[in-house]
Amino acid sequence: MRVLTKATLRKYALQHPDVATEVMVLYDDMQRADWHTAADVKAYDPGARYVGNERWIFNLLRNRYRLIVQIVFANGDNFNGQIFVRFIGTHAEYDRIFDASVI
Repeated sequence: MRVLTKATLRKYALQHPDVATEVMVLYDDMQRADWHTAADVKAYDPGARYVGNERWIFNLLRNRYRLIVQIVFANGDNFNGQIFVRFIGTHAEYDRIFDASVI
């Protein structure tokens, strides 16, 4: 998978050192992933939640932070898939989002 906007994750990790390691490990795992279906995402992280419109939510640091990504799944040998970072923030910041499927 190709994770776009690594700079966003790196910047957030620098500003929030308590979650920095987990953010960068997740980034590395996503880069190496070969996700073709929702089942592949759930196999990686059973706590990941699909909210519609290709958006997935990952809990970080025991649910203190949330990451919303848009996953365009891999499609055979022609397309390796892409992951777009749509939001990263605290759980409280996430709670202010009206609809995570459109962010």
